[in-house]
Amino acid sequence: MLDNADLAPHEKWWLTLTSPQIAFQTQWREYLKTTSLRDGLEDRNTLADDWNIENRLDLHRQIRQLAFGECHGHLMLEEYGAFHCMQPSQWQARRERAQTPHQRASLDFVARTAPYIGAHGVQAWDYGRASYLAREGLRYGWVSEEEFGFIHNHLAYQARRRYHSWLQYTQAWYAGRCLWKFSHEEGEPEQAAYALLHGWIANQMRTMLADAIRDPDNPIHGQSWYDVPMPNIPQPQSLIDLFNDEPQE
Repeated sequence: MLDNADLAPHEKWWLTLTSPQIAFQTQWREYLKTTSLRDGLEDRNTLADDWNIENRLDLHRQIRQLAFGECHGHLMLEEYGAFHCMQPSQWQARRERAQTPHQRASLDFVARTAPYIGAHGVQAWDYGRASYLAREGLRYGWVSEEEFGFIHNHLAYQARRRYHSWLQYTQAWYAGRCLWKFSHEEGEPEQAAYALLHGWIANQMRTMLADAIRDPDNPIHGQSWYDVPMPNIPQPQSLIDLFNDEPQE
């Protein structure tokens, strides 16, 4: 299992969930290496620095939040669903009821991206990051191979329920990154709105998405979205025990 040199089709599919992120980190990471980091590179502790993850329990808590839609993938989820159910006049009326530049910009962003990513919005943003964390956890010894398979298999089923191609999944991941950056953008509301729709956020993410799709090494190319069978993997007892023993706050 998880042999980099001889991946099973479903294992390759699992690892491709991280491809949007690895596409702009290819100097550091490899698409189909299970722990992703290139050999010979010294990596800073991204789990601690970027995620405030200090131990195995922290890691699995964060993966669980991402895998079950309790993190950033819910951003504008209701609005994405509404866009596909409304007449243009109804959507315009909803936009006109928005009371802040932030709300109007968010609705405009939904209208721009919903035709490409569908009614389930940017949940791919969470699935891709959960995959990334599982790969980091495998490298640190905080995720077993059995846990790695269970986590990725769950993510695979969730992604297939919500998207219909690797292209759509990739587009949704980058749309999620846009909304996440917008949610952290400081400064005047009008300036933040401009950054999302026309400025640095829009331009940076548009370039990164195009580069990811054009990369011939990206495993989204030549890989079927639906035709790769996924195994049936029950939740490992180790994860059940980990969360049963979790300290109660």
